[in-house]
Amino acid sequence: MVSLRAVSPEWDLRWPHAPAVRARNGVSYITVRRFSAQDRPGAIRAIKRLKAEACESEAGLAAAEIALLWLRLSGNPGGWTVTNVAAGHSGGNSFGTRLAIAVAERLNLGYLQVWRDRPVKGVSHPKEFRKLPPLEMLAKPIGATLVVDDVATSGYHMEEALTALRALGISAAGIAWISADSGTATAPRPDWREGQASWRDGRGRAEAASP
Repeated sequence: MVSLRAVSPEWDLRWPHAPAVRARNGVSYITVRRFSAQDRPGAIRAIKRLKAEACESEAGLAAAEIALLWLRLSGNPGGWTVTNVAAGHSGGNSFGTRLAIAVAERLNLGYLQVWRDRPVKGVSHPKEFRKLPPLEMLAKPIGATLVVDDVATSGYHMEEALTALRALGISAAGIAWISADSGTATAPRPDWREGQASWRDGRGRAEAASP
């Protein structure tokens, strides 16, 4: 009998499947797996190695985890477009790009490269993000868009992508495959006392939808 441990991907053993809602500067996104911030240097090295060596089957397994979580949360409404955050240190044909394409295939949704890659030398680190050039849009999605990231160490790229799309009036949601269990904030619980009364009793949506 083949040992399950022998055929399980490394991340099944190292990075727990622990779906969560994370946020950066009030912009929330979903994550599938987490790594311990106490082992951040070791985890980042292992993830970087995985991304460099991952074959299509491993990218497909990661994509299946993202797709399943999206299906459970949303029911996979039709008409959405899938994209990835702008590729940076990994360059073109990055693991993140291949991951987003694989997610789109599994959800039977279209994939679109929305932003031009931003090749940057050195290591991916939040302190280095200030050196990145602004996002350059290659194509504008025509409707709601699901943004996929492979690793959200700080949530910077997810915040950047979701904010850019929403500024254009495009509905957007985000899922990162892996994030740190600290350093990315858990999204705060909403306080409905601060909202408009019409939203608390259900009238807000009807009023917003009225011409």
